[in-house]
Amino acid sequence: ALDAVREQYDNVSTYLTQVAQLERQRLKELNVAPVNHLTFHYFPQLGFHVSVPNPLTDYGDDEDPRAMERMKRDMPAPVEDWRYQFAGSGRLFYKCPLATRLDAEIGDLVVAARDIELELLNGVVARLRRFA
Repeated sequence: ALDAVREQYDNVSTYLTQVAQLERQRLKELNVAPVNHLTFHYFPQLGFHVSVPNPLTDYGDDEDPRAMERMKRDMPAPVEDWRYQFAGSGRLFYKCPLATRLDAEIGDLVVAARDIELELLNGVVARLRRFA
């Protein structure tokens, strides 16, 4: 089980590329831009997110809290079913239905690996106690 989770984590970037392509296709069918600029990300403990370039970066305002608040208030999400989460590294990060589905189906890979490791370690400690 641990090897399977680690393999899944090691291959997450490949999955994210495929998932981004699926979301691009969905957005093309809805005639929504910026289709070509979206990227999917996995963050341990935060889950899966989709991102697009932050338009404030072009003006150097992406670090200005007031400009960010105005943008969040006045600018709608790129797609109606996307929910704004946070901004960073020149990008705006959202939860979309596909990211939420990945969270539900795959979950937090790092936490899952740590849980399995802890379970294995507890088993080893229990066996060692029998010999003590």
